[in-house]
Amino acid sequence: MTRWTFFLLLPWYFLRSMEFNGDMYPEGYGDIAFELLREVQDAESFEAMILKFNAQAHKYRDETTCFRGDIHEMRRHIDMTKDSYYDFWFSDWIFIKNLSGRNFPLVVKKPWSPKGSAFLLGCDEAARLHFGELYESK
Repeated sequence: MTRWTFFLLLPWYFLRSMEFNGDMYPEGYGDIAFELLREVQDAESFEAMILKFNAQAHKYRDETTCFRGDIHEMRRHIDMTKDSYYDFWFSDWIFIKNLSGRNFPLVVKKPWSPKGSAFLLGCDEAARLHFGELYESK
């Protein structure tokens, strides 16, 4: 089972979807989900996309599909290399869309570098990461 979560970065807060389980590798639901995330333009369309995708792919009955968090939890950047990866991110796959109004630095895992590598997620850009390693950004 592959677990995955969507994140939307906004100027003052972020939204996190419920965690989904199953088939989020690229040839499963991953490519479809990434394209849906790329089309998101605001918090309302993010929540609508989560509901639509859940109805089509998983049909979970949870009433709460999105959770709001303080953008300051992310601090000035997102670091995927920390030992506490599973305390915050938890999922195998992370799909992130940046609508924060600024470029958002990510520190992503690299197999050859224990400290990771810097990556700048541009405004209106989406990325998907697999266990903290950058898989794709558009």
